[in-house]
Amino acid sequence: MITCIRPWNFSAKQQFIAIADYYGTLHILEIPWTLSHPSSNEVSSISYYFEREVKHLEYVEQRKKIREQEKKEMEQETEKKKVRKYQKGKEQLDAELKMDYESYLDLEKTVLINLGMIRVSDTRSFMEVV
Repeated sequence: MITCIRPWNFSAKQQFIAIADYYGTLHILEIPWTLSHPSSNEVSSISYYFEREVKHLEYVEQRKKIREQEKKEMEQETEKKKVRKYQKGKEQLDAELKMDYESYLDLEKTVLINLGMIRVSDTRSFMEVV
């Protein structure tokens, strides 16, 4: 753990930094000239970098909102597809039930004719009479 940091100017061209830690070890490092003196366009470069990062963050936020909206739309479409499948299934089920009922009525007529309970001219079923 670092306990103390002190810069020290040895000359106009040389700078040092002293770093002491918890165990009593002292590290003395020379600071390179490029780090101690700003370059001619460093301020503009850094400000341009921050502007780019801010624009990138705004873009990421916009994309996140758009993705959330797209996700909601996709979920709505899947819900609609499920409802359509259910409706188609219900329509098919109704058609199958109607066909089964008609085949039952035909069987009923055949059985009643074979038993002699109705004549061939009486072809209406009980359900048609009611």
